[in-house]
Amino acid sequence: MLNPVAAAPTGHRTDDGSGYVNSGILYPPMAPANLPKSYSLTFLKAGRFAYWCLTHAQLGMKGVVIVE
Repeated sequence: MLNPVAAAPTGHRTDDGSGYVNSGILYPPMAPANLPKSYSLTFLKAGRFAYWCLTHAQLGMKGVVIVE
């Protein structure tokens, strides 16, 4: 089970690397129309930004976004 606090979106659409940003759970295209299926995030500075898929991290779905 996922912690509902960790699974909820933070509401941020920008990231400067100083905090935590979360899109919340995203659903496949065939999910009901009222469920979120995409998310956009603007990075405000260059750097390396780690990301984890909370529902699939145990399967290795995590990585780094490199912004130049």
